[in-house]
Amino acid sequence: MSKYFFKSVGFLWLLVNFSMVVTSLSGQSIEGLRQVSEHVAIIGQSETEGVRLRWAPAGFSSWIIAAHKGWVLERAEWTDDNYPLNMERLSFEELARLKAYEKDEWEAQLNIRDTVVAIAAQALFGSSSNDDNLPSGMAGFKLKSEEQAVRHATAMQAADLSRDAAIGLGLTYFDDTVENGIDYVYRLRLEANNDGFGADTVYFHAPYRGEAQVIPEVVAVQAISKHGAILLQWPKDVNSKLFTAYHIERSINGKEFVRISRRPITAASGEDQGNAVHFVDSLAIGIKASYRVLGITPFAQWSSGETVVSATSRDMVGSMPPKTLEVKQFDNGFELKWDIDKALITDDCIGWKLKRSLTASSGYTEVHDGVLPIKQRNYIDEAAIPIVNNYYRVYAVDTAGNETPSIIRAAVWQDDTPPTPPVGVMAEADSNGIVHIMWADNQELDLMGYRVFVRDDGNKKWYQLTDQPIIENTFRDSVEMYSLSKSLEYSVVAIDFNYNASDYAEPFTVILPDLVPPSPPRWADWSIQKDTLHLKWHISAADDVIRQELLQRWPDGNWSKVSDLTAVTQEYIMTLTSDVPVDIALIAIDEAGNLSDTLFLNNLVTSYQSPLPPIMDVKLEPIAAENAIRIQWLYPEGEGHIIHIFRKDKVSDDLEEVGSFSEDVTSLIDRGPTKFSEGFFYYLRATNRSGRQSPLSGPFEVNIIND
Repeated sequence: MSKYFFKSVGFLWLLVNFSMVVTSLSGQSIEGLRQVSEHVAIIGQSETEGVRLRWAPAGFSSWIIAAHKGWVLERAEWTDDNYPLNMERLSFEELARLKAYEKDEWEAQLNIRDTVVAIAAQALFGSSSNDDNLPSGMAGFKLKSEEQAVRHATAMQAADLSRDAAIGLGLTYFDDTVENGIDYVYRLRLEANNDGFGADTVYFHAPYRGEAQVIPEVVAVQAISKHGAILLQWPKDVNSKLFTAYHIERSINGKEFVRISRRPITAASGEDQGNAVHFVDSLAIGIKASYRVLGITPFAQWSSGETVVSATSRDMVGSMPPKTLEVKQFDNGFELKWDIDKALITDDCIGWKLKRSLTASSGYTEVHDGVLPIKQRNYIDEAAIPIVNNYYRVYAVDTAGNETPSIIRAAVWQDDTPPTPPVGVMAEADSNGIVHIMWADNQELDLMGYRVFVRDDGNKKWYQLTDQPIIENTFRDSVEMYSLSKSLEYSVVAIDFNYNASDYAEPFTVILPDLVPPSPPRWADWSIQKDTLHLKWHISAADDVIRQELLQRWPDGNWSKVSDLTAVTQEYIMTLTSDVPVDIALIAIDEAGNLSDTLFLNNLVTSYQSPLPPIMDVKLEPIAAENAIRIQWLYPEGEGHIIHIFRKDKVSDDLEEVGSFSEDVTSLIDRGPTKFSEGFFYYLRATNRSGRQSPLSGPFEVNIIND
């Protein structure tokens, strides 16, 4: 027997997976109670009249020893106040001593004609292989071990399938002495286990409430139509926690069900065994059948099979497809031609279906309605998708609806027609030098994208801005705002998937803001003749200058416009009205209002200085007591004038300066010189900081006063 059988022996499966199923089989458990050990496991379920227990040794040796020595089953009552569990507070009383029946007991007390019961007895009492015929060494030990494992697995599965088999093997007990509302703890141990060999002690917690546990249904059963058969399948993981084996029942009329599984169906477990239990029912094609799957629990109880699934046995073998298929481009579509030998066309073939996809591996959809006649051998697909490759298959269709595909043929679209030029190109530049370009979308189905081009007003050759075709119908360009270009032209070209390019779109001109100032004028020559200033210069080299301004700075530091000049004026004559040095400036201004750098001439002074007005209102008054003369005068203040006073005798022409006074001084007392015995004259003059002076005021005659 294979290793898979050992993994599907009913209750023995619980020993391997017990931690997953304790709750579902027992209802609840108490922490600290060992329900499974290395050698044995125990489970139980509540029924209307009591509690039914089942246990199983894990291996052949444990089973044989326990079959002869027997088991001791004990019971204690458990209350909530014994929590957490204290084993010393559980008072166990012996409930029963059980062991496997002897041979005569099997025939006397059990239905030995039951196949499962007979198998259990044969596993227990069957003769072993002749040890004399076993190979020597490890090979013999292996064969002996495999034989014992088969006997043990057979017995454990029989105990799951038949309650009598479990009784005969000494692996079950029904406790009908329980009282409603009491929680019981059962203890199972090996009888007279003085040598310490055999099963460990295990426990089972059974809260009895006088109600039978509901036997669940086999869940997630599916019926799947196959060719001449119906496949039934249901998942192992959830169902194997509750059921040891299964039976299948079938109904053709949906009313009477007949069992069609000759023996209980078990499911092998393991990573290489899949996740579902399968059963195949062979039926004539076109027969619809209903099924129900019954599961048996480790207590030999069958589920009711209330869940019914249905399916129909189908004809799933299609007709032969065409052997040849040709595809050629035809106007705006593709023409397909196929052929097949008449001898290969089956009687149930009704015609053809033509399907198309954009990928060779999947996604094929019909390109026409219905089924093409069996005699038809060509078709023109006018709805083929342009641009990309189209993949075609021809399917043979039979009366059962089976579709058998032919080989795949690719249809390559040939296109030499370029797209139309884009229209509605517009562009706008913002103050940051970003140009926003947009245009209307082309309508060609095979459009890949667009390329954007630019050229400036000094170069008529287009420059491509886009490295690759772009999908969007907008583009942003960044331009240098402080360039000499006054405008840019933008255009767009459309590109299709065959890289056919359209003509250039109608260009759109963008006027760039003029942020570049004109170059400044340059002085050519200048001269001053007395109070007349002659200026000459070279005008700015910029061609967008519209005027020039001539400016003068006054002594107070303020500038004022002397004159607005035309863009081509190159000389100017002006009068200097003061002998104070002045600054002259010249500026060029372009159409955008940008100013050139300023051209300066500094510290210009007239070579001719007009005289200051004479000092007026001079008065001389003798002061006899002091032998002095008081001189008084008036002169305008505010320009920092200096008043000079001179005197001379009546003989000499030389003037002697008496003193210099600021403009706020208006009188002087002169004690008089003793050497001018014949009398003398006074003169007055005003000067300013630039050297201008007034004419001499005087002479004012003075005679010596003698007492």
